[in-house]
Amino acid sequence: MYITEKYLKLGQEFHPTNAMWEVTSRCNAQCEYCYLHDSKNTSEDFNTNQMFEIIDKLFESGVLFITLTGGEPFMRKDILSILEYLIKKDFFSISLFSNGTLINANHLRFLAAYSNYIRNIQFSVFSHDPKINDAYFGITGALENTLCIGKQLISKGIPVTLALNLFNFNVKEFKNTKRIFTEMGFSVRTSFNKLCLDTEQEERINNELTKDFYTVYLDGFSRSDINKMQSRLKEKTEAIQRNGYFCYGLFTNIAIDFMGNILPCIAFRKLFLGSVFELRSISDILASSQSLKELRSLRKKDITNCTHCSLINECTFCLGMMHTRNNNFKKPLSQYCTYLKTLEKYSCSV
Repeated sequence: MYITEKYLKLGQEFHPTNAMWEVTSRCNAQCEYCYLHDSKNTSEDFNTNQMFEIIDKLFESGVLFITLTGGEPFMRKDILSILEYLIKKDFFSISLFSNGTLINANHLRFLAAYSNYIRNIQFSVFSHDPKINDAYFGITGALENTLCIGKQLISKGIPVTLALNLFNFNVKEFKNTKRIFTEMGFSVRTSFNKLCLDTEQEERINNELTKDFYTVYLDGFSRSDINKMQSRLKEKTEAIQRNGYFCYGLFTNIAIDFMGNILPCIAFRKLFLGSVFELRSISDILASSQSLKELRSLRKKDITNCTHCSLINECTFCLGMMHTRNNNFKKPLSQYCTYLKTLEKYSCSV
């Protein structure tokens, strides 16, 4: 049995192996788009002992891999105490999501000393141009600080990924941005998915994720890349994915938000399975959740209005984003199909 199959089997028995944990909602950046925007700098953090309680609960549940996110994790003065306690518990690996601007020399020394425990550190960036990047963050010198810290971490043997989220202001240059960062030694991950919490935010995002936006995005690929992407669309058949699991992460992953709520994943902002501070184990909380059982039973054929779509097998539905926006697991968001329909009809200009 492959190791991934073993993880799936554990998950089917309500023992998750991966956890993403929001250790704070606070952040020093002022990004216009942020799904925690209304909570930043307004919610009080749990104290250190409470954080240790959460770690104990995750460890007892069987979690092997843990990712700390926020907000900005390094806003916490006790972040090294939290990391040290995780290391003492001997989790298989620890990952961190950060903007990189608050990591100081003391943090670097600690991370270097325990580099064998750190699986990856992911920094958010928006452009290779400091003016564009720093303006979006609202932090002077943000890009310079992030890249400097990232290079030092790489030199200590810690993998660093730069996460480049795409908007109208940076999509045209994203290929060039990715090339520049890659040549610096970083892995680069690009994405244009957006998690919307309300109608106003969704309207603003939908004005970005249009056919024109995706066309500019696709203009960044070579003709051969486009041919491969379009061929993949054509090769999919309805019989392949419709009856498989919708999302393996619903079995292997959980998330803990900054209020201590247990979520199926970080994208479910309105579906609380229970609290990490309950006397019950996390496994018992998951096993008793009818919502989680319903989620796990869903197939793509169950998605409203999509049953007869020829692109359904290639469509990257996110049940968490759908539920957060629509309070419904089965109602899709337009950002998925707009991209695939644009790709299907796209014609290279060069």
